[in-house]
Amino acid sequence: MTANEIIEEIKRLDLKEQLGVIRFAYQLDAERRLTGKELAKLAERMVKATDPAEEAIIREAMVRGFYSATAGRAQLGARRKRAIAKRNRNKHSAKRL
Repeated sequence: MTANEIIEEIKRLDLKEQLGVIRFAYQLDAERRLTGKELAKLAERMVKATDPAEEAIIREAMVRGFYSATAGRAQLGARRKRAIAKRNRNKHSAKRL
């Protein structure tokens, strides 16, 4: 089965199943180390980038791809990050009252 065939099958799934596929893809991306060639291409893109936001995105991709979650790097899940941010917002709003 080709990647295009898989993509077409994903499009046919219901929304809940598509979300499961998306979660899996993000997890796979977070755990996969980049090859030397991939890191070199990202480094080249970062050097040529003129937008600071693009540089930051590329830098994060390089760090994530170099260390990956499987290399023992502590990874906070998106859900935990949101919970921490919400807790911090609640602390700040309580102080204002």
